[in-house]
Amino acid sequence: MSKEERKAQEAADEAAALSLFTSLGLDENTAKNASVNPKFRKTLTEIIHEAGATQGLPKSKGNLLYYAAGKFPANALVHRPTLLSYVLEEKIKSNAQMDGAFDYLKKLAAGSLNTAALEQSAGVGVEVTPEDIKAAVAALVEEHKARLLEDRYQVNPNILLGQITRTLKWADGAAVRAELESALLALLGPKTEADLKPVDKKKVAKPAKADSAKTAEAEVQPEAAAAPVAVVDPYADPEAFRKPQDNNHVHTEVPFSDGSVMRISNTPEQLAQHLKAMFVDFGFAEYAGGQCYLRYDDTNPEAEKQEYIQHIQEIVAWMGWKPWKVTYSSDYFQHLYDLAVQLIKSGHAFVCHQATLRMKMDHKNNNYNMFDLIAYRIKYVEHPHAGAKWCIYPSYDYTHCIVDSLENISHSLCTLEFETRRASYFWLLEVLGLYKPHVWEYSRLNITNTVMSKRKLNKLVTAGFVNGWDDPRLLTLSGLRRRGVTAAAINSFCREIGISRTENIIHMHKLEHLIRADLDATSPRVLAVLRPLKVLR
Repeated sequence: MSKEERKAQEAADEAAALSLFTSLGLDENTAKNASVNPKFRKTLTEIIHEAGATQGLPKSKGNLLYYAAGKFPANALVHRPTLLSYVLEEKIKSNAQMDGAFDYLKKLAAGSLNTAALEQSAGVGVEVTPEDIKAAVAALVEEHKARLLEDRYQVNPNILLGQITRTLKWADGAAVRAELESALLALLGPKTEADLKPVDKKKVAKPAKADSAKTAEAEVQPEAAAAPVAVVDPYADPEAFRKPQDNNHVHTEVPFSDGSVMRISNTPEQLAQHLKAMFVDFGFAEYAGGQCYLRYDDTNPEAEKQEYIQHIQEIVAWMGWKPWKVTYSSDYFQHLYDLAVQLIKSGHAFVCHQATLRMKMDHKNNNYNMFDLIAYRIKYVEHPHAGAKWCIYPSYDYTHCIVDSLENISHSLCTLEFETRRASYFWLLEVLGLYKPHVWEYSRLNITNTVMSKRKLNKLVTAGFVNGWDDPRLLTLSGLRRRGVTAAAINSFCREIGISRTENIIHMHKLEHLIRADLDATSPRVLAVLRPLKVLR
């Protein structure tokens, strides 16, 4: 098929998907974004056909199918039709119920489904009435009344929403938000001009007045620091950021067809996605009081360049992060070789006719990442870090999970395109009897009117369309730095957009707003009289 024919076919696929997705009641922008993402388009199309919903659905059900396309556990696909039937029968009506079901299915994997356990996890049959929501909101507003009257609309409503949803787990989120907004309006009245001013980040919340004894104690100790205003916690997801001691209890079975580390590849095009990845990995390590490795997966000697290695370390330092250790996968070549011999002896690896060592996995599996992946290949090339000792080199699929385990990594966090690799990741650690880190995937960073794809960025640079990886027109970290953007503004942006598995596109104006806010707060200002006039007495 020629290039023009492929483009025509892609356009036809996108048009067909757009028509199908809008029949679910999705808004035009959401449907369009879903149709142009090949991976997400394929998943959502499969779900629609599994649900028998090709003729359309009400918006409430369509949104849940869209939600399932982005978050359904990859290790439990055999149970997806069952969950979709709960949506169609209106037994599951909200994203919160979907999340409860996902938690159960993720632990179950391909095991035998217990209907009662699934329904309990998803809150099936639990009814939260409007009166329940109203009572919960009223109680919360009364609890925070003093602070609300003082800070008014400067109080972050998402913090209040989070407290309510933890109390009423299965309540409809839109109904809770509407009731909260109504209660705030009744208490505070319409927003004033002062309410619309930007929040002063240096402002701290004054402690609420309690009894006279506490008030007197506060007067005696005027130096006591007040509690800071609460902010949204980007690391609050307990599934994503679980405790390290729980890791080996999570992945004890590998699903077959019959039944906190930052890993940086030493190529500069990765720096576009590292804008978010650095915040996720280094930020969570700092938040949890842990440490973060900076590791180069230098498994391909033909692709490694020292200039890239130095550049990435320079960018990490500029962003304000300090790695606990800087390591290389090539440091573990001998250990990886010994484990490959162990695989062969245990019958879990073989040499194929292509003179490569392949892992003997599960070629009947629906996940192509279980199709006897390459473990080693022959390359008569000197390695820039390991030298000329080796002529066989391990693949990324074989290396990264083993080195994660050898380095005792607690959390291995990556973007959603790596989700299908979970099966091979845990299969290999299982057959080798190694410790299994916790793995969690989050959505990639997509920004409007901007190229973020590594492949497309590489083409722009190598073809000479832009002046290198630090061209200010690119949204690589080096490009942003050259543009004059501060590291603080970038980290504020990452904190603002949050960390989730939901595929979305962030508007460029959000990044620009935070850049302006940071520069406005930190830029020096000088007043000068260019044409002074003599003052006569």
